[in-house]
Amino acid sequence: MQALPTDQSANPNARRPRVWGWVLLAPMLLWLLLFVIVPMGILLVYSFCSRDDLGRVVFDFTWVNYQRVFDPIYLGILGRSVL
Repeated sequence: MQALPTDQSANPNARRPRVWGWVLLAPMLLWLLLFVIVPMGILLVYSFCSRDDLGRVVFDFTWVNYQRVFDPIYLGILGRSVL
């Protein structure tokens, strides 16, 4: 005897594996957010800042750090380091 196909929407347990998947995935996503995404965002914000004479971060939007990194001297050093 062959089983009849049933509609999954009629079965309340049909969606539970999806919920359990998110429950099991949540700790890893939280860890990823706290220890990877947030620090990279902070690093991106700080990359556009400058420092004063005492070494404190001054939150003014500047491209100086990126101009310094893409200077031909630093690009040559970076190229040698990568190779």
